[in-house]
Amino acid sequence: MTLKSALFVDFDNIYLGLRDMDPGAAEAFAARPDRWMNWLEGRSATGEAAQGVPDRRFLVRNVYLNPEAFGKYRAFFTRSGFRSIDCPPLTTRGKNSADISMVLDIMDALADETRYDEFVIMSADADFTPVLQRLRAKDRWTTVVAASVSAAAFRATCDVFVTPEQLAAASRWDEFHPPGEPLGGDAERAVVVLPQQAGSDRREAVVREVHRVVRAAPRPLAAATAAHAALSIDPSIKDSAWYGAGSFSGFVKTHCSDLEYVPTSPGYILDPTLHSFEDQGGRAQLPRLLAQVCALTDVPALQPDAYALLFEVLAQDLRNSAFQLYPTSKRVRDETEARGNPVTRNAVNFVLKGLVYVGQSLAEGVTADALADAWVDNVYTLCANARMSLSDEDRGLIRRWITGGDISGSDEPA
Repeated sequence: MTLKSALFVDFDNIYLGLRDMDPGAAEAFAARPDRWMNWLEGRSATGEAAQGVPDRRFLVRNVYLNPEAFGKYRAFFTRSGFRSIDCPPLTTRGKNSADISMVLDIMDALADETRYDEFVIMSADADFTPVLQRLRAKDRWTTVVAASVSAAAFRATCDVFVTPEQLAAASRWDEFHPPGEPLGGDAERAVVVLPQQAGSDRREAVVREVHRVVRAAPRPLAAATAAHAALSIDPSIKDSAWYGAGSFSGFVKTHCSDLEYVPTSPGYILDPTLHSFEDQGGRAQLPRLLAQVCALTDVPALQPDAYALLFEVLAQDLRNSAFQLYPTSKRVRDETEARGNPVTRNAVNFVLKGLVYVGQSLAEGVTADALADAWVDNVYTLCANARMSLSDEDRGLIRRWITGGDISGSDEPA
């Protein structure tokens, strides 16, 4: 069965967000919408149906853009089957009506006689949170595609959240891979999680839900949390002895073989293409305050030497190549691995997006110390946003942690 979807694109928000992180991806997003549309529809980069991925059919394709600033891109979208809605600036500061126009059209689509199974909103604007809540209350599946830093509450409200790096990877796939090679890696992960379709058996729905919650987590997920997600889909799963697997760990090994179950106490489950158990183990060895920072803000739980290496490698990479989120994060991840202290791609991306958000220059000549200092300030801000009060001593500990200093003896490990 094909999923009936409605797509609403806030062009200005996505384009400007991508441009800050990866100008090449921004241009590819604007000039080649067919690339990422194939990806969203569950197809390969060449437009062929991807094996094992349910089809989406976008019955509504709306793009909202400022014609004065971005009118030159309108034709690329109309050629890809979009209805283009001009949203000229209404204030001297350039504010346009894209968000309210999108909300009105989404509500009209919700009330339409055609029942749309899924609403896909391409924007990082947290103002859409009430809309997502309304769609969920009406039993509609929601997918958000963002191109910049977004609020945690906004991410938590949707069913599927597509990250900026996934969108960048899909937009630029042809530039880094041979023609005809199917979408994979970062790009592929955005399309494998779709809502349950009519006729699918319950076990498949449980498998999809376990994959969804694990892949949405910034680090290895507690097995109890993943098991609870499975039970939310099929409350009787324990009565069947986890579909004959005997236990949740057996279910994961049998039905989610691409995930990894770590039998510690408590147990954890992770996607090895997204996470490393060192993410969780490292957090367990951090002082209590730093563990709380990581839990409340999603700041990567790296050890001080890993942070020091990350900023050293990033500064070196920026001396050799211009910053672009997708290729930069991959090169940095690969180099830290080559040096024997691997930093996961998720952690690298989180730091890069934070540095862009605070306005830190990522141009040639920036030093590792400058990058670390900017990240320290960003962590302070994230703590403040999470209502986490920090003393001068706390701030000193965070600074030593991020800049590769000594954090031993600060307090008891978490």
